[in-house]
Amino acid sequence: MASVVARTRPRWAPTICEACLGHLEALRRPVPGSVRFFSAANRITSSRQHLDREHATSQIPRQRASFSNAQTKSRRYNSTQNAPPTPEAPFLACAPPRLGASPGPGCARLTNRRLVALAGPDAAKFLQGLVTNNVDPSRETPFYAAFLDARGRMLWDVFIWTFPELKEQQGMAGGDWACYVEVDADEVESLLKHLKRHKLRSKITIKVVEENPDKEDGTGGLQVWADWGSKGVIGDDFHQIIVTFEDPRFVSNGMTMRRSLIRPLGTSSPMPVPEDALLREYTRLRYNYGIPEGQQEIPRESALPMEYNVDLSQGIDFKKGCYVGQELTIRTKHTGVVRKRVLPIELSNADARHGNPDSHSQIPTYNEDSLNLDPAHFDSADIKQLDRDGNVKRGRAAGKLVSTCGNVGLALCRLEMMTSMKMSAEGGSWKPGMEFGVADRNGNVVKVKPFVQDEWVTKVRDIWDKQRTRI
Repeated sequence: MASVVARTRPRWAPTICEACLGHLEALRRPVPGSVRFFSAANRITSSRQHLDREHATSQIPRQRASFSNAQTKSRRYNSTQNAPPTPEAPFLACAPPRLGASPGPGCARLTNRRLVALAGPDAAKFLQGLVTNNVDPSRETPFYAAFLDARGRMLWDVFIWTFPELKEQQGMAGGDWACYVEVDADEVESLLKHLKRHKLRSKITIKVVEENPDKEDGTGGLQVWADWGSKGVIGDDFHQIIVTFEDPRFVSNGMTMRRSLIRPLGTSSPMPVPEDALLREYTRLRYNYGIPEGQQEIPRESALPMEYNVDLSQGIDFKKGCYVGQELTIRTKHTGVVRKRVLPIELSNADARHGNPDSHSQIPTYNEDSLNLDPAHFDSADIKQLDRDGNVKRGRAAGKLVSTCGNVGLALCRLEMMTSMKMSAEGGSWKPGMEFGVADRNGNVVKVKPFVQDEWVTKVRDIWDKQRTRI
């Protein structure tokens, strides 16, 4: 009889007042807040002021989804297709992208990057002795590189922009080799001082490219943009594209990222989405593919170029002549072993269950509201192995958090401890089913899952196993 009563349900529909319904929806809705960008660079003790300041959170407010009539009429920024976006489109105005979905075509102005103009008869020779990549005067395409200190530690990750039309522009010492050095916006003055310190009697001119488009010498108004997905995302009607090339850091067959130098035409922006939101999407894409950028993710005077994948990004020429910091870099190449590298990671609560910790051909699943780390709750960014009960084990750290955005991020991982890769003959301690995490001050554990893609592993083997003598 009891079972019959349990299966019997009322035929009328339950009712609830609007006030109670609103209260229940407020409880289900996550608490509004800002997307936190955790960076481990500020935990490294340094005498320089830029590493002393806190970079625990981003100043970018999180845009909440809203589907008012005014917002649904906003158009995507695409020169080839201006149809009204559907609710599933990743670049709705004031709406976050679909959680865990692959990004569609998009673009972002990189407001966190600045340019330094370098030109003169000795410009190529001067830069050749300071960066890790080969600066050939006959080279007419942009490339990735890094500045090192005398100990072989990274100072700045940069893009060297050079193209045939550049040396003919006004103010670039007409006819001589010239380039733009793209660097983190907060480090532009430090780079300028570094270049002037090494200038000595070199016949070169060095100056910061201003953002004012009305600059008389023609060097102002240049902006750095990134676009991904379909070509033609950046509208030619509003911007003059100076030069474009594919970002060599994205080692993936399923992702194409292009970088462009652009001069805006006019003062009004046609972008229906706030620049901060697009920059956040670009940052999330970098994290998905394990790409650090800037001094908040690549700690100055501490990071090693191979550990931060500069070699995999075609940023090091191991056959070029002497340059500052070459000794340690070449010695590491001849040793043939890089035990730690930056990998993409996915964060989850302690009660969540991951799949294979070493799943290949995958990227982290982004979920903006799933986890929001507060760096103030962590005494250390060390990643350690978890025991069967999900507690952090004592002992040597397996890695270190570099930066996070929501539930995805970057971590400097010991490859033989956190992945199945073998970097030496003796191998490592990794076993199938291992789990890793970090603990906060209250003892709560956040799980960390590293990702290693097949294309990335192939790239490592092509560079480090080539021409190696095998016994």
